[in-house]
Amino acid sequence: MKRYDPSAIGSDIARSRRQYLARRLGALVVRLLRLNSGGFLTTEIVQQIAPVCTIPTAFGVMRCRGGHGRLRWRALTFHTEEPETVKWLETIGADGFLWDIGANVGLYAIYAARYGGCRVLAVEPEAQNFALLIENIVLNGVQDLVIAANLAITDEFGIGKLRVHALTKSGAYNQFSRLAGLDRTPRTPEGGTGIEQVQIGLSLDDLVKKFGYPCPTHIKVDVDGNEPEIIAGGSRVLQEPGCRSVLIEVQRNDPAHLAMVDRLKHWGFTRVSERSNWESRANREREKEHPAVNMIFVKM
Repeated sequence: MKRYDPSAIGSDIARSRRQYLARRLGALVVRLLRLNSGGFLTTEIVQQIAPVCTIPTAFGVMRCRGGHGRLRWRALTFHTEEPETVKWLETIGADGFLWDIGANVGLYAIYAARYGGCRVLAVEPEAQNFALLIENIVLNGVQDLVIAANLAITDEFGIGKLRVHALTKSGAYNQFSRLAGLDRTPRTPEGGTGIEQVQIGLSLDDLVKKFGYPCPTHIKVDVDGNEPEIIAGGSRVLQEPGCRSVLIEVQRNDPAHLAMVDRLKHWGFTRVSERSNWESRANREREKEHPAVNMIFVKM
């Protein structure tokens, strides 16, 4: 089907004409029935509309809160968007402890917990994504295995701002800056909303040294830009013998990201996998702007 993308500002997902027409039809129905009127009946009707997407897996069905096109897309492409991530998660057994940094709405964290029975710390700073992460944990009954943290991971402890690129459910390209104080003039991300959240930032090492968390056996880092700061703040954790593998998104055109890769190698990690994040996407127009690849490192 021909791709059609008239209104995907701030989005990396092309929309089809079918989806565009469905959205227009939905808007018409809502307007005719006055579902956005805020009345007693309309409020009760809207509260009953709570779509749940299903994802078939080897262990059965995994559930994901729907109600938004991007959420449905994440469910539909779970096995195809980052197949190397799914295979890597399947190597984490019940003795593992995964730290999922940039967990978004939690699908990878939940998959790891349900597939291998491992414990997971799912870290997501953006407010809407975090709320959906909590819902998805409950939907899948993994409260005993997955704990969610509304934090930003960076190189050291401090208060800062999370600049939200687009006010949308399951959104990406949000950036945390520890140096942004409350009295600074807000900076609007290119193509974004300018919304900012005050957020606590801390390092991977802080979680262990200051707050007593056990060291992870596996770490997944996908935060759309701040990966070098996260790795810099995890020198103690990453050099622990029990930390066996890291999956991290790397920007090939960023010297700081390439230096981060060298640092991981210096700490004893070997790169065993590399795959472009754009490989499975029909719309690759922004690939040159964001030449991101997922790299997997293991300690041999």
